[in-house]
Amino acid sequence: MNVENRIVEVETLTCHVLQDFMNMILKEGWQNELYEKAQIEITEDHGLKEKYVSAYEKMRNAENGIENYSVYDMDITLMIEWIRWKRPLNKKTYEALKKVTENRNVPGLSDEEPEELYLCGLLDLCFLRDFVRAVDKCENDIPNEERRNYCDASLQKIENLKNLLEEERMEMLQKEKGMRKDIQSVLDSDDPFNTWRIILNQYLENYYFIEKKPEVYFEFIVLASDAGIVYAHIHAADYYIMVANGCQETEIEAKREAVMEVERRLSMFYNSGNVYTTSEAGAQEILTTISNYSMSGNEITEGMKEIIKGLTEHGFVIEKTEYATYVLSGKTKHDGIQ
Repeated sequence: MNVENRIVEVETLTCHVLQDFMNMILKEGWQNELYEKAQIEITEDHGLKEKYVSAYEKMRNAENGIENYSVYDMDITLMIEWIRWKRPLNKKTYEALKKVTENRNVPGLSDEEPEELYLCGLLDLCFLRDFVRAVDKCENDIPNEERRNYCDASLQKIENLKNLLEEERMEMLQKEKGMRKDIQSVLDSDDPFNTWRIILNQYLENYYFIEKKPEVYFEFIVLASDAGIVYAHIHAADYYIMVANGCQETEIEAKREAVMEVERRLSMFYNSGNVYTTSEAGAQEILTTISNYSMSGNEITEGMKEIIKGLTEHGFVIEKTEYATYVLSGKTKHDGIQ
């Protein structure tokens, strides 16, 4: 599973563990208290308005009502605010809860590499485990059996997800290690083009067709391109065309980034200095990729136009068809690469 989805699972489990804790400590009539508190915060706005808006609107909804509002309707932010306001905790429990909260508010998490995301997820689970253990040791006003049942069930769920993340992280590291070894084989080869073709076909057969894990195949291509393997750049550009075409209309920024990667990988290929990139075969690969990009309904970027212009200056005769595709008609005599 994608590591981003695992982080969502960590967030979901954190929410459920805190909801179950709230379910133990809330007293009868808490919904009315919450509604009154939310009403005050929203109307007087003491700086906590955003934390109460969702609960306030849901309680005011005729279909739900105050009496039907459940602890399982509360998000993490509201639960923590409620605990701080209404339910004094043992100092150790409160410190453990603070760590759960503070770790959730680290900015830029979505920009991290997969390895970093796994480590952040594991750290989140460790903090959550510490909170549950603190509840078990310190919140003695909760009936013993109820507290033990809560802690045992929560710790088991945390441990299961923690083991899953650790297994996936180790598998990812081993896979990446193998990829980097294969990439180095290409870089060190006396015949890099044929070595690349052999290794790429192995990834295509093993991961794309047999194991049905195309994401591993594409990950290898992008990693190879990042490592400077010239022959991987066009494949990487084709991959990012697929990513761009898969973006929804609302995913404007994601599509913009994918298009930038298409242009960047094409430029990496064209500007690599490798004789293949301005050979007839290399020029044809560039034009095929740009044509595929155009036929998908995308507008040719300025960077792509510069590459086409550069190929023309190398002596290639390029025609633009009525379908907005580019065709290589031949190559004329030129002082550049023949």
